Amino acid sequence: MTTSSNLHCHAAVRLTGLDRIRQHIGPETTRLYIEAFEARLKAVLRPVDKLIKLEEGSYCLVLREVTAHNLVVLAAAKMERLLEAPEDVVGERLFFNYHAGFAPPPDDATANTDVLRAAQGALQEAIAAGRAVLVLSGQEPTPEEPDEMLLPRIEQGLQRGEFTLYYQPKVSAAFGNVVGAEGLVRWIDTETQKVIPPGVFIELAERSGLIKPLTEHLIREAASRCSRWASSVSVAVNVPPVMLEQAGLPAVVEDALGVFHLDPARLTLEITERGRLPVVALERLNQLRALGVKVAIDDFGTGQSSLSYLRDLPADQIKVDRSFVSAMAESVKDRSIVQGCIDLAHHCGMEAVAEGVEDEATAERLKEMSCDVLQGYWFGKPVPGQTFEKEHLAGNLAAAEPDRYSALR
Repeated sequence: MTTSSNLHCHAAVRLTGLDRIRQHIGPETTRLYIEAFEARLKAVLRPVDKLIKLEEGSYCLVLREVTAHNLVVLAAAKMERLLEAPEDVVGERLFFNYHAGFAPPPDDATANTDVLRAAQGALQEAIAAGRAVLVLSGQEPTPEEPDEMLLPRIEQGLQRGEFTLYYQPKVSAAFGNVVGAEGLVRWIDTETQKVIPPGVFIELAERSGLIKPLTEHLIREAASRCSRWASSVSVAVNVPPVMLEQAGLPAVVEDALGVFHLDPARLTLEITERGRLPVVALERLNQLRALGVKVAIDDFGTGQSSLSYLRDLPADQIKVDRSFVSAMAESVKDRSIVQGCIDLAHHCGMEAVAEGVEDEATAERLKEMSCDVLQGYWFGKPVPGQTFEKEHLAGNLAAAEPDRYSALR
């Protein structure tokens, strides 16, 4: 029997869309694309780790003696960082469309085959949720970094300005131009120079109350960054529902708009649909909209959606959840759900935004379905502000990258 000390973290990884890529660029260039992907995966590993190729585009990563949940999360973040930049293959600029599931050894695992099965299960969850990377949370934070140790680091990180936004482009389905960006929080640990994903710290920040100064900081950063962009480009930032109970939130938003001379209509606050909001939160949303900012319902369709909820919620956009969008190609039901969400948004006087657009066919289908705005890896992954400006706001983007935006012509 394998002892717990001999169990290792496993990650199951799948490179998706190879048939479409092969039809687009041919078999030889596809082979080079796959080799470039494998090289990126090897860069994730330490000398003691192992990469196993299971079949074309399917892999297993064995991270030896990595059992602490926090270390697994950091390994997953490293993979996302190394795979986020496009690869130039024989004149083609291609992004990596992939899914990965990471699994630390479960408590009841007796062999590494059990861990691999858990990783494969996490991979399937990532595919179903339309997420690039998913880390199983079967174990609580380990003694390496319990909450009482992580919390002071978050406080220190706020003081040092280590929390920042990465920006993912949002594209007009009708015209193909970049109309905005969603700002997604990242923690850049100055001691380790590692990018820590929000899954490590957001829940603790919410429980501890640190979410308030963190959200206020991110609103100001989003307003500052957007003020440098053309007036046709907006920015969205996530606001946890708990923040809507803060009486001072409208004043924070108003102050940020004033300091950076930003048109309120260029700022969108995205509210995750976790359940019905209390009356005080709805009042706060009305106060925010009175300032002129927009409100979006994030992850629409995955929470407690109802017609009465939609009727009562003051919002300007519905963001169709990526789990429905990513499954459109294989599922008639998911296509119908997406079409229904788009039609519902329009009938309620709202814009429809589709998340999780990972290929040209999906982008074209959403355009035909009259979706307003598209967002996903097909157009770009979240990147630092300066990188976003260089890659997506410099010159005529549609002309610079016709391979990615031609579907929207």
